[in-house]
Amino acid sequence: MWMPVAAAATPNYWPLISFWGRVIGFILLFVGTLIQVVVGSYPASCVTGATGCSAGNVVSYLQGDANGLLASGILWALGLFFLGSGAGIKLHWILKRPPSQASAEELSAWVADRRLNGIIVLLTVVLLFALLVYYHGSAP
Repeated sequence: MWMPVAAAATPNYWPLISFWGRVIGFILLFVGTLIQVVVGSYPASCVTGATGCSAGNVVSYLQGDANGLLASGILWALGLFFLGSGAGIKLHWILKRPPSQASAEELSAWVADRRLNGIIVLLTVVLLFALLVYYHGSAP
């Protein structure tokens, strides 16, 4: 008698998504900070030149700094989103319940992992709110 082949189990992609969310988040935070450091630095001609900075150099510096601030703010917001969502995915779908028949050490590690991911989620929410207040100019 013919019997159908059992369907293969669906792989669990949540750990991979959580990991890559965190990696992308940290990369975006780094690139956002790097852009602000590079663009927000005074030109070398202001320090090394005998005459110092002319008015044109200062205006172009301020325009570049404003553009760098905007770009780094966008990258920081995206980086915090990816970092927080990676931690939230791990907290919600991966660390749902403690491992069955876990020893005291395994249970302690599970609790510490949940606590760390919860802190990361709360910290990213606070930092996103701080970005909102900073770019808005005042608290709502």
